[in-house]
Amino acid sequence: MEIPRRFSTYHDDELVRDPEPSLLPSFFNKWRLENPADLAFDECVGYKVPLFLGGDDELHNLELSDMEVYWSLMGQLRLATQHLEPGTHINAVEIGD
Repeated sequence: MEIPRRFSTYHDDELVRDPEPSLLPSFFNKWRLENPADLAFDECVGYKVPLFLGGDDELHNLELSDMEVYWSLMGQLRLATQHLEPGTHINAVEIGD
């Protein structure tokens, strides 16, 4: 996803004016129907298998996660895979200390 705007403009204008393409509130609301408990401040809903690793963009691929852990892992995975050709098979992912 490319955003051809400055971050502040995107954050203060685009997300307010049209949140659906970036934040997918309708997709989140479908997940909430099946998972009605409130999210804690330090929780997020994320992909079990990230889209950039071939995960499905479907409700069954979403789960409640610790926000700090999720964003840390996704950032590390994205950095480690960003130079791979599309369709490259990944045999395993190791998470260490």
